[in-house]
This record gives sequence, C-alpha cells and structure tokens, in this order.
Amino acid sequence: MSQPHYVLEGRNGKILVPPRNYDLDVNGFVQFLKSGIEAYNNDK
Repeated sequence: MSQPHYVLEGRNGKILVPPRNYDLDVNGFVQFLKSGIEAYNNDK
C-alpha cells in the first residue's frame, strides 16, 4: 500500500516548504498548506 507525499511547488517548480508525508493530523496539514501559501506569496 502506498501513501501520499505532498510537495508544494511555486513558480518554475521551486519547492516552497519541506514536503510532507500523509498522516492523520488535520491541523498539521492545514498549517502545511498555510505555510505554502505564505511562501508562495513571499516568492514574487
């Protein structure tokens, strides 16, 4: 069985935040997404 591995990429494929493996921590995942948005907005 395989599990998701999340990678948030910005412009030109640049990795915005450290990748995250699947787990059941919903709040942690939301924080991961928010940090990706912040990194994307700061990478202008």
